[in-house]
Amino acid sequence: MPKPNFSAKLTDLNPSELRNVPASVRTESPGQKRGPSAGNDFYKAIRPFLIFGRIIGIVPLEGLGQKNHQLLTFKRTSVKSIISLLIIICLVFCVGVSLICLVMLGNKTVTELVWATNPVIFFSMGLFGYSYMYWRNEVFRALLRKWHNSPLSVYTEDTSLKRDANLIFGIIFSSCILENLLQQAIKLSLFDWLQIKMNGTKTELNPLQAYYNTTTQPNWSIIIPYNPVFSVVGFIWNKCALYSWNFVDIFVILFARAMYFQFRAITSHTEQHVINRAAATDGSIYSSSEMLTDYDKWQSVSRDFETLCSVLDDAKRFLSPMVFSSYAVNLFFVIIHLHMGLTPTEEFKNSAATELYRTWSFLHILCRLYLLSLFASRIHESAEEFVELYRQCPSDCYSMK
Repeated sequence: MPKPNFSAKLTDLNPSELRNVPASVRTESPGQKRGPSAGNDFYKAIRPFLIFGRIIGIVPLEGLGQKNHQLLTFKRTSVKSIISLLIIICLVFCVGVSLICLVMLGNKTVTELVWATNPVIFFSMGLFGYSYMYWRNEVFRALLRKWHNSPLSVYTEDTSLKRDANLIFGIIFSSCILENLLQQAIKLSLFDWLQIKMNGTKTELNPLQAYYNTTTQPNWSIIIPYNPVFSVVGFIWNKCALYSWNFVDIFVILFARAMYFQFRAITSHTEQHVINRAAATDGSIYSSSEMLTDYDKWQSVSRDFETLCSVLDDAKRFLSPMVFSSYAVNLFFVIIHLHMGLTPTEEFKNSAATELYRTWSFLHILCRLYLLSLFASRIHESAEEFVELYRQCPSDCYSMK
């Protein structure tokens, strides 16, 4: 069996020949290797999303105005960190009061228990998002550094990463905000109030009191009498919890989308330029005297695969609690929607606004679940496809390393 030729390198090509080599199959010398962020900068792609997270207080990091992730810092005494901590304290209060109301509710019907459990889960998810990003921000920054510094010898530019990130973030959060505005209008009884005002009749209807009695803390009046201040701050806390819940889902979706492309790219490269390299019949690009040997190609893609797996392992340590909580809470509210659809209360009957909100909210949750499952499963599928392709590695190109 002929001994593999290890001498042919891309650096042996002259500039005119190198221009004919597809960018996706070029490799770099050890000092020039690029990370997954070469043309695929994950931080730059999600920076608008992170800036929005800072606006709502869930990302307590300094330096988001800069395009370099290495400038991100965390200071416990900064205004952003203090705001995040205050929101965490407020959400702890919301969870505690909701739990007390749930315990004091006693033996009630299934529907009443569902409504009493709703704010506990809702505010707990909001609390998780804020506290996790506050206490684990160093792990997040380490993940960005790992993504940027992990060397890849074969790369493909993810030209649609920033576009997809902005679309996913923009569409989901726009839907979240508009859907919640509709819900809050219903809870504030604004439609009834406007209709009464248009009819010119006098009314003692108080939108703030209606909101306090019917929003996500409908049982709080058991231990906390109505006060306009609590109604207003409850409105704010509701937004914080909701945006935190959506932020966690979108963050996982965006990372899964970026990671999936990297595995898909290396699998496509292996299939097209390593296994099917004989497709280049003119020999001008894939000639063995000018290009990398088969041995070098197999070693390059195997090292890149191991690099991506290492990045994914680090990501799992940061994202696993987020994925678990996201699926648990989303499925809980899917079940609530199905239950309320089968046994609607008087509030949901004979109202076009409430029917629209219920349908919109249900589809919004299903959409987030679908995107999360889609991109996460594609990572697994692409990795499995590479493993199957790697089984075709010739014996003379195999290395015990």
